Amino acid sequence: MLNRLDSSLVTTDVPIEEWLRLVHEADDKSAQEGLRQIYRNNYPTQAEFIFTAGCELECAHCIYPPDYVKYNASISTKEWVEIAEQLLNELKIQTFVYGGRSLTRGGVEFLKTLREKAPHAHIGLIDNGMSINRFREELAEIKLDWIDISLDGIEHDHDIQRAKKGSFRQALESALWLKEQRIAPKVNILTCLTTINRNSVIPMIREVNQLGFKNFFITPVTVYDGYRPKRSLVVSNAEFAHFIQELEAAVPELNDSWVELNIFDVEYMEYIGTEYRELWESFAPQHDCLERVMSSGDNDFRVHYYPSSLSGVTEFIINSNGNVILPKVMAKNKMTENDIKGSLLEMKSYDIVQNFPGSEQFNFHGLEMINEKRIFKAILEKYDANVK
Repeated sequence: MLNRLDSSLVTTDVPIEEWLRLVHEADDKSAQEGLRQIYRNNYPTQAEFIFTAGCELECAHCIYPPDYVKYNASISTKEWVEIAEQLLNELKIQTFVYGGRSLTRGGVEFLKTLREKAPHAHIGLIDNGMSINRFREELAEIKLDWIDISLDGIEHDHDIQRAKKGSFRQALESALWLKEQRIAPKVNILTCLTTINRNSVIPMIREVNQLGFKNFFITPVTVYDGYRPKRSLVVSNAEFAHFIQELEAAVPELNDSWVELNIFDVEYMEYIGTEYRELWESFAPQHDCLERVMSSGDNDFRVHYYPSSLSGVTEFIINSNGNVILPKVMAKNKMTENDIKGSLLEMKSYDIVQNFPGSEQFNFHGLEMINEKRIFKAILEKYDANVK
């Protein structure tokens, strides 16, 4: 699909298809303007709440600086509820993710209220498996649709990556309790792939699958150059391709599993284009991403690429202080005006979304698209040269 694009098959109703057309056919200026139009035609469908700036861990792969809490205040639970009501009423958002950074007393109360106000919404929680322990008995009341617990490789590697001995055991025990008590329909295992755990992610998945866990979501570490995390955590191009091939081979051996490799950085797509042509050519457009699907018996393996330039079409990221922010910019710790789309304490969510394509902040996505275009073009030119 990526090697050749038949523009007659492209419709502007699907963001990724229009994105592909712009990547393949438009010059930089036209591509950026086309991207603005995509944002004018598509409002975000998912809200992510950074409910609190604090976290008890200092993980190597985390994009948040350890002292993030010093520069980013936390608004009240009442203000969070008012923000959620805005998103429900103005943007009609029906998918909400509590991204933390930790689960707090206020966070629990907020999630309870959100469920009362949006009984049919999809609400999920991401946790390190530690902060959640203080509120175990209350979680069932919220009726979450899913809970993601982070396990970053086998015990030794996880504890190194999380910079806390014993964190793997605590996280696994939390996940087991959540699953056994049926606190949510889905208890998923979330993993960040790095050079620390590259060789132990698949063994961990095998072991945890034998304990009854079915759903695994893997994301290679995202680096915001000049900030966080360290670039040394990024697996090399050949290693990344080998990891995917090993994962493909391992999935058929699992028991009734769903495995996703979700890529958000075009750098990893460059690795695939350079080292794993078969995978590159097998991607197909799917709403806001490129997708490759492989099924084997009761097991599914999916690779998704979500272009950074398109991230705002789906995601609406709300910082602990009520500011709607761009992706990755939390790595800066102290953000500037150019990192913030607007404050939900001062503006309506609808106005923020509507004004965004014409704002200076939108340049973040425009520059991301130029970089994506450059990399995709280089790979296609390489393939053309090989054919000749």
